[in-house]
Amino acid sequence: MLHQVSCECGYEVRDGDEQVLVRRVQQHVRENHPELADQVTPEVIRGWVELVP
Repeated sequence: MLHQVSCECGYEVRDGDEQVLVRRVQQHVRENHPELADQVTPEVIRGWVELVP
């Protein structure tokens, strides 16, 4: 089972490890949406996660 997050900008990330996925999304937000970096916590990101087969 993979964890997936899809950003409104079109960026998608999948990983089998949720912690790795959260770090990758945080990096994406810092680099591409710096104005949101303080608001997008790991807990927020976990709320965005979808499980895909």
